[in-house]
Amino acid sequence: MLRGMRVFATVLGMALAASTWGAGAVRGQAAPAVQAEGERMSAADAAKRDALLQPGIELMEKGDAAGAFAAMQPALTAYPNDLRVLRYSADAAMAAGKNEQALGLFQRALATHPAQAWPLRLAVLRVQAKLGKWPEFAKDLAELKAAKRAGTDAQLARADGFLVDEFDVSGLTVEVEYFPLLAGKYKTLYRFLLPPSAVRKPGDGPGCDVPSFRPFLDVESDDVDQVEFQKRHPDLAAKGERSYSLDTYQGPCSQGLIKFYWDGEPRYEAVRADVVKAVAAAVK
Repeated sequence: MLRGMRVFATVLGMALAASTWGAGAVRGQAAPAVQAEGERMSAADAAKRDALLQPGIELMEKGDAAGAFAAMQPALTAYPNDLRVLRYSADAAMAAGKNEQALGLFQRALATHPAQAWPLRLAVLRVQAKLGKWPEFAKDLAELKAAKRAGTDAQLARADGFLVDEFDVSGLTVEVEYFPLLAGKYKTLYRFLLPPSAVRKPGDGPGCDVPSFRPFLDVESDDVDQVEFQKRHPDLAAKGERSYSLDTYQGPCSQGLIKFYWDGEPRYEAVRADVVKAVAAAVK
C-alpha cells in the first residue's frame, strides 16, 4: 500500500533541554543559575561561571569537541554540580566520543537536579545507545513509555516523540525518534531519519516533489497487519501486544516494506541493526 508523506508529532530531545537550561544565555545576561536543586547562585558567581565556560562553548561552535571538553574542565572543577556546566560538559564529551564521561556527567546532573529529570534522562538514553548498554536502554525506554502513558509529567506532555539515539552509517547521520504511544495512522513506534539528500527518490506525481523531504525508515504497527498477527499469536494479541514492520520512505510518495516483526514488539537494538544494514545497502 502506498502510504505517502506523513507528518505528525512534535519530537522532544535536546530542544526541550536547551529551552529549559537557557543554552543561549551564556553570552548575555544570564538568569541566576543553580548549583544544585534549590541552591541559587549570585549574579557575580554566574558571571564567573559563564566566563569559564565561554572558551569551551566557542570551541564547540568551531567543531572542536575534544578541545571544548578540555576547556570546560576549569568550570567543571569550580562548579561541579551546576546544571549548565554539567550539561555543556556532557554535550562536549559526547560529541568528542568520550561517552563514559558524558554518561557520568549526565547522571550527576540527574542526581543533583531532579526537576530536570526527563530532559536529562533522554540525554542518558542517547549515551546508553552509543555505548551499547542495551539492558539499561530498554529499562529506561520502558519507564519513558510508562511515564508518557500516565500523562502526569508536564515535560513529556509537550511532545509525542522523543529523540533517543543518533548514529552514523556510511557517512550519514541517522536520528532516531521514539513514539511511546504509537503515532500517526500507521502507528509508528520508531522513526529513523536520514539527511534530506540521502538515498532520496525524486517525486513521481503531483505533490510528490518536496526538496526538503527527509528520507526515513519507520518501525510501525499497521492495524491491517494485526489480523495476521492474531492468527499467528493469539495469546500475545490477547495481551494487547502487536506485530510491527520496518518500512522505508525514500520519497514523499514512496514506500517499501523491508521486513515484518511477527513476534511482538522487537528489541530496539535488533531494529537498529536492521536499519544499519538497510541504509548501508541503499547508499552503496
